Amino acid sequence: MHLGRPGITCSASLRPALGFALAAALTAGATAQSVRPGKTAKDAAGPPEGWDTVSVDIAVTRSHVGRDGKPKKKKGGAATYRWERSQTANGWRTSITTLSQAKPAVKSLDGVRELELPSDLVPVRIEDDEDGTSVRFFNARGKEIVPPSKDELRKRLPALAVPRPPAPADLQQRRRVTGRDWLDTFVVHKGKKEKRRKGLEDRFGRARGQVKGLERFLMASNDGEEEVLVDQEFGVPVELNRVRKGTLVSHTTLEYERAADDALVRRSMRTEQTIDEGPDAGDRLVADVQFENLRIERKGGPR
Repeated sequence: MHLGRPGITCSASLRPALGFALAAALTAGATAQSVRPGKTAKDAAGPPEGWDTVSVDIAVTRSHVGRDGKPKKKKGGAATYRWERSQTANGWRTSITTLSQAKPAVKSLDGVRELELPSDLVPVRIEDDEDGTSVRFFNARGKEIVPPSKDELRKRLPALAVPRPPAPADLQQRRRVTGRDWLDTFVVHKGKKEKRRKGLEDRFGRARGQVKGLERFLMASNDGEEEVLVDQEFGVPVELNRVRKGTLVSHTTLEYERAADDALVRRSMRTEQTIDEGPDAGDRLVADVQFENLRIERKGGPR
């Protein structure tokens, strides 16, 4: 099943918890972003020699669309985060900081009201040393929020089963990133086209024809199929679809901006996911992600 080609925008031609939405945006097979304000897209294609820090602002807007295609719930304001990865002596450290976020709303006898949460308990920053140690959470005052232990959870929630926290051995299995190839997620170079194509063929097999000039890769699953449509010039995904039991249940489109003759930066991503259970079954949850202020810098200094 195919919904048609999304736009490829090129200047020269062509979830409520902090971090969940970012994880989805950064690992959905492709990501998106623009260039730093006041600089041309071409500047993003040529990072400074020895760069050691990359950051980008990510705005996530969510909406709920009914089966008739009309908005079912009022679209909330965008939640904005800053994602940054900096080089250390042992690899890379990642942080995610909340820049702005709408307050959670609850229904009361007086109607829908914004919920005021204790600021000391609300994480606004996540840090991960990517070395197997636990992720750290910080509040708006910069004080670390220490999650409750398994024993503390049992005391507070005696009627609920408390899952076993991961042991150090489990945490050590998280793969440490030491190279720089992960920047390909942000700046797409034509020279790596064949490498990207081989990755697609290793997973999906050879392309199965074309759809409106895009190469079509298809993989069968137990209950349906997955489809990826790829731009031929750069070999990058521009549309991802998942069909289950003959019904399209997930649809993702991506847009890019040309940074130079041989490079693109990814600009935005839109994902539509069908609700398959409950009273809203058949409706769609939509997430629009915009990436701005991409910075690739050499900050130097001790790490």
